[in-house]
Amino acid sequence: PWLRPFVPDFKMTEEMTMIIRQHSNTRLLLSLVATIAMYFATGAAHAEKSGKSAHENPMQNYGERHPRATTPRGLDIAELKRRRNMVRDYLTRQRAQLDIVTTTVTDSGQVIDWIRPESQIASGNLASPPPQPERPHMPDVEHDNVIPSVGELARQQHARGPAGTVPVVRRDIDEVINAMMPPEHLQDFLSKSGNTQNPANVNSIPNPGDSAHIYAHTSQYIDNLGADGLINVWNPYVQPVSEEIAYWGEFSLGQVAVVNENGTADEKETIEAGWQDFPAFYGDNYPHLFIYYTTNGYTEKGDNLGGYNRDVKGWVQYSRTTFPGMRLTSTSTYDGTQAELRIIVKYYYGNWWLYANNEWIGYYPGSLFRSDGLRSEANKVSWYGEVVDADDGYATYTDMGSGSHAAAGFRKAAYMRNLKYFEVNRGLARDYKGTPFVSDSQCYSLSTWHVSGSSWGSYHFWGGPGRINRYSTGCGGFTFVRRY
Repeated sequence: PWLRPFVPDFKMTEEMTMIIRQHSNTRLLLSLVATIAMYFATGAAHAEKSGKSAHENPMQNYGERHPRATTPRGLDIAELKRRRNMVRDYLTRQRAQLDIVTTTVTDSGQVIDWIRPESQIASGNLASPPPQPERPHMPDVEHDNVIPSVGELARQQHARGPAGTVPVVRRDIDEVINAMMPPEHLQDFLSKSGNTQNPANVNSIPNPGDSAHIYAHTSQYIDNLGADGLINVWNPYVQPVSEEIAYWGEFSLGQVAVVNENGTADEKETIEAGWQDFPAFYGDNYPHLFIYYTTNGYTEKGDNLGGYNRDVKGWVQYSRTTFPGMRLTSTSTYDGTQAELRIIVKYYYGNWWLYANNEWIGYYPGSLFRSDGLRSEANKVSWYGEVVDADDGYATYTDMGSGSHAAAGFRKAAYMRNLKYFEVNRGLARDYKGTPFVSDSQCYSLSTWHVSGSSWGSYHFWGGPGRINRYSTGCGGFTFVRRY
């Protein structure tokens, strides 16, 4: 507790604990200084929640910093250049296909291209959104301290484009190709975690043997037309990745997925949405609104096949203020104000619409999917937290949710509440009753109260700190609960 005002992200190691125990109270100050010195010297410190990683980007200007002929993976510089050009050419082509009216910049530096909404559809006619949903109940306890997590355009009029246009995030190409070693294949670049050549990285929905993705997961098999709920938003610590490990690095997210599993594994179809902290992808250490879809069990990515946000074709943007990839400006604080992101995915007149906080923001056309799949309905709903662990032989330090285990409860652990699904027959919202699954119960945890009968309806707490002892390969050991 004495260290928290000075080092909010502090994590104890066994050596630090021994130092404190070996000193009397009269020498406590000196022992604390020694402990903090060891903390930074051993590299056990986490990055500060300042929006920047505490570690240097390992691939930034790699060829200039390392005159040798190969990268740490044994990749020659010519191949690295080829991969970077592959990514650069793809992102350049994607942007060239947009009919851009103007470009603006948000206060955080996100570059937004503004396009005519009708330019996204061959017919020029956008679909109409569903009616506005009812507002959910606020928390029973001190609900005035619960706020929506909104994007920058909700408050920054100067960053909005002209009337009759909608926003598309422009990814900084140089930032993307320098964020991490680009993968060999474009399919890997477009995958959810960066490397489809490793079977462990193929599936986002839990799958036996999927060691790269770690979950605090719930799911319900039920024919449905979508889902509705609120996801508690935090700014988790995401472990930086060295140049020897993974292409894309690690991420932490909270999301919903509507799924159709008719057919074989490579015919699985999903629509996924929530918040995600993915430094190598977004270029910062803040949560972003994200969407993802697959039409083929994550086996192929590309236009009208599957991928993130607007990296691939498929998504149709409708809102002028809320859009995939936007940075969320409000996050939760430990024992303080809680930020929430309301997400609804709803099938409506042939399209899968997405609602974020207070408006319908766009849709995936049902025509993207198979006739016996999501073109008509889903048969599974999942609400869960997820991290990706880049395999360096140790469990990850990456936080899930708030970084606190589920047992910590409200204002400490992340939660999802008022979780529902829409029944097929009449489209009515019904309480969600998911089956829990946790990949690694020492690193992360889950506590469910589905169909609770309270104003929170179906809800659960989820998350955890990952590995807390830098000298162990797994989770366990002594830790201070992280305070933000």
